[in-house]
Amino acid sequence: VLGLVVDDAIIVTENVYRHLSLGYSPVQAAIRGTNEVVLPVIATVTTTVAAFIPMLMMSGILGKFMRVIPIVVSIVLVVSLFEALLILPSHLADFARTKKQASKGSHFQDRWFSRFRSLYKKWLIFVLRHRYVFVLSVFLVAASLVGGAYTYQKFVLFATKDIPGFMVMMETEAGTKLEETARRVAEAEALAKTLPPKDVNAVMALIGRQMDPETGRIQTGSHLGQVYVELADFDLPDRSNGYDLLRQMRKKVHGLMGLKSIKVEPIEGGPPVGAAIEVKIRGEDLRTLRDRSDEIQDFLSSLDGVTDIQDDYSRGKREMQFRVDAAKAALYGLDTQMVAQAVRASIHGEEATKIRWGNETIDLVVTFAEPYRSDFRYLDQMKIKSPLGNMVPLKNIATPIVYEGVNQINRKDHRRTITVSAEVNTDITTSGKVTERVTSHFKGFGQKYPGYAFEFGGETEEQRKSVASLLRAYMITALIIYMILGGLFKSFLQPFVVMFAVPFGITGVVIGHLVMNQPLSLLSLIGVVALSGIVVNDSLLLVDFINKARGKGMRRWRSIIYSGNVRMRPILLTTLTTTLGLLTLSFQTTGQAGYLAPMAIAIVWGLFFATGLTLFLVPAFFAIGDDLVYALKKRIKR
Repeated sequence: VLGLVVDDAIIVTENVYRHLSLGYSPVQAAIRGTNEVVLPVIATVTTTVAAFIPMLMMSGILGKFMRVIPIVVSIVLVVSLFEALLILPSHLADFARTKKQASKGSHFQDRWFSRFRSLYKKWLIFVLRHRYVFVLSVFLVAASLVGGAYTYQKFVLFATKDIPGFMVMMETEAGTKLEETARRVAEAEALAKTLPPKDVNAVMALIGRQMDPETGRIQTGSHLGQVYVELADFDLPDRSNGYDLLRQMRKKVHGLMGLKSIKVEPIEGGPPVGAAIEVKIRGEDLRTLRDRSDEIQDFLSSLDGVTDIQDDYSRGKREMQFRVDAAKAALYGLDTQMVAQAVRASIHGEEATKIRWGNETIDLVVTFAEPYRSDFRYLDQMKIKSPLGNMVPLKNIATPIVYEGVNQINRKDHRRTITVSAEVNTDITTSGKVTERVTSHFKGFGQKYPGYAFEFGGETEEQRKSVASLLRAYMITALIIYMILGGLFKSFLQPFVVMFAVPFGITGVVIGHLVMNQPLSLLSLIGVVALSGIVVNDSLLLVDFINKARGKGMRRWRSIIYSGNVRMRPILLTTLTTTLGLLTLSFQTTGQAGYLAPMAIAIVWGLFFATGLTLFLVPAFFAIGDDLVYALKKRIKR
């Protein structure tokens, strides 16, 4: 918005300066110059706001995350419009110099700019004479450039080139004692300390708990552990790339033994979107779900660039169940409840009496000694006293069954679900490509396993939803801009002429990302939506001046050439200020600035390409529109 906020002021100031050059006094120039561009300036600000406002309609967590952008841009631009149309003209009337004053010391500037304007005029006349060939050539060149660049482009949801740190998430088998988990975490902590000291600020370990780096949600359990590695500041000149350090750490911890799962997750900017790959398998039987989960994990492990593959199936502790034979138990005068109470008393204990110790009362609890109550092999050897007075071996009336329990069962849409997750190395592949491979490999999954299905979540799902909502926003943006231009020009055709520059701005977006070695991302698409409102501003002013010139009696070709000459300077100035306002951000690779860089790249390169073409393409396309109108009038007369 720093670049956009001065655009309307530049348009007003430049037009006032032009009237000063024609000999008007500062007050007359301020009034006439401002009045001449009031509607175009209002339209330029309105189209830019219209391009950003639909971002408020983006759905999901991404919509909430991005909504601050259109709010800030809209408020600042509306205030800048008030300043440009009311406050700025009064300042210009007070402080602007007359033509005689302005001419002092400006001969070199005038001579340089006059030569540049004359050169532009020659090129413009040449383009207008060969308008059909020019428009077709530009279209073919742009299409080939975009097609060639797009084949080399990757698409990721959020593109970041560096990170401030990462977390090593560790999990031992359920039921593992805290001391054992602490020993495993200490091993990973020691490996983290082997990273180059210049690259690491701090290493912190958590035992018995884990904090999700995206949501901040904390899980507790004696089998959980985590090591947080905080990297050195981005600004240090000799600091290694955070992703390189993460990959080093991933190799170091890969060989740790005694762990159920271990993964290394980066701490990245942006909203929480889940893992890069999430495959949600739904069905009823847990064993079948586990088999299908293992099958998908095996396939993912065969793909290059896919790491940290695991599922969320939480295996519980080993359990022993006793299936009581009611008929046999009845022979001894026992039932299932009596057997259960006896087993519970042997493990958890039963109060036998109370002992008075001074002023305190102490419960005397009788239970099995430690080895006998924690080892499954001894439990079925226990004996139960029956109502008849005899001791009955438990194995005579019950059958022991040892199996693995489940800590928790996850559900989605009321069906049991196991989620397989994985991360991707974007230097090798993307989540979109991996998703396509999984979909293709497991085609016909539902027919092969009736009652079971899988779907994608995480980054893939958020990418699908965000792109879909952004496309809806883009269509609404285009419709609003068309309506604004139609109301300004009172024409159905001329808004298309103005908006014709937008596709060529998108050409610059794709090429810009390729040149800057930056993958296309959601922020790039948001930049495209914003670009649509910015690009039409220059075309809008040019077409508006053509219409006004014809309203004053200028002929067809003279009006186009005259308006191109008059509007060339403000078009170049507004493009320059917006581009410079975003240029430094587009080169950032770290921190929040690096996170927003794709949006800046989209606007800078898109505007650069679109402006260069606007000065020639819009006049040529306007002339082609005239040809169509004149041809239609001749046919109607006949």
